[in-house]
Amino acid sequence: MIRSLLNDFREIATAGVKVAARQGANALDQMVAERECRRSASTAGYEMRLRNPKRTLLGRGSTFDARVTLVGGEAESFFLRIGTDCVVRAGSYISGRRGCVDIGPYAYIGHNCWIGGQGRIEIGGWALIAPNVVIISSNHDFRRDDVPYGEQEEIAGLVTIGRNVWIGAGAVVLPDTAIGTGAVVAAGSVVARDVPERSLVAGVPAKVVRHLAGADTAEL
Repeated sequence: MIRSLLNDFREIATAGVKVAARQGANALDQMVAERECRRSASTAGYEMRLRNPKRTLLGRGSTFDARVTLVGGEAESFFLRIGTDCVVRAGSYISGRRGCVDIGPYAYIGHNCWIGGQGRIEIGGWALIAPNVVIISSNHDFRRDDVPYGEQEEIAGLVTIGRNVWIGAGAVVLPDTAIGTGAVVAAGSVVARDVPERSLVAGVPAKVVRHLAGADTAEL
């Protein structure tokens, strides 16, 4: 029993997990949960940070580079789920701490992406998300002039991204938007309204530039 616990501590310590001694029994539960969460992924890079692992589900075969930060839900209604065979590149931050993030299988998240908020984000399988993309599911209220913006209520929204969507580098996806299956978002665009399936959008705010082959333009 003691040897098993020591092995657990050694394994977690080498993964770069730091837990204060004052956390006691809860610390051990946290570390064991983190170890099991890491084991579900095929590769966890050096200095990968994993918080709230009990509400984090990592699909088997997924790969996480160095300096990736994953944050699970801090309450029962919040979670982070990443599907099987996904790739998350270095420096990316994905958080379901006070919201929900659900990423389908075979998704690719490029370097230095930021995905989170206090709402819900659903990303379909085979999504291709280029570096420095921001996907946010909530926004601060700004109607009051007697309270700083950062202290005003955060309004939760929903972001849905269909299967096989390509989001170009540096794009921003705002709350309460839907990107249809097979759509392409050009680099640097700001998605502030729904994007039809099989369409190419660009600009600030993003607008349809053209419809891609196979699009049902009768419904667009």
